[in-house]
Amino acid sequence: MILQKIYRKLRHRKGDGIHSPFVYDLITHVFEEQLPFYAFEEIENKQASRITCTKNYGRLLFRLVNYLRCKSVIELGTNKNIYIEKALPQKGASYSISEKLPDGLSPVDMIVISQYQDELNIEKLFMLIDTNSVIIIDNIAQKGHNKELWESLRTCKQVSVSIDLYSVGLLFFNKKITNKHYKLYYNYGKK
Repeated sequence: MILQKIYRKLRHRKGDGIHSPFVYDLITHVFEEQLPFYAFEEIENKQASRITCTKNYGRLLFRLVNYLRCKSVIELGTNKNIYIEKALPQKGASYSISEKLPDGLSPVDMIVISQYQDELNIEKLFMLIDTNSVIIIDNIAQKGHNKELWESLRTCKQVSVSIDLYSVGLLFFNKKITNKHYKLYYNYGKK
């Protein structure tokens, strides 16, 4: 396991060897970005009691929402993520948390699957996405429901790019991007 993490860290560090402009840009501006955002200090100091994840994972979610310009986010799980909430624009944005997959919604920009325990209807899930959507699945390295879900979703024909960050998986659906699976490194830090 340790060798696997070292290999991932060295293989595509800073975007080396990545030929997709989209994925390279994502690596350099989201995964490897070290500069703090304006809201990190407020979240981590003033609202520390509301943080439900590691600092680095929260910052990753914040940067993804910001970079992808998400305006609608659904989190399937039990805890609302303060980093996502703060990253969304003040006007016209929607963020909801649900323990069940909602019915009758229009496509959303981001779906975060964290502590979701129920069996997920994949057809119903795909009704909530379009070409600009991203699905983020947490805990894909541990045996369990999320790992099985990751394995089944990343092989679906609708997925254009899948990125395995060891503990978190990202699925993109834009058909203009070359279909490929990437295994990359991301430092999650400690809670």
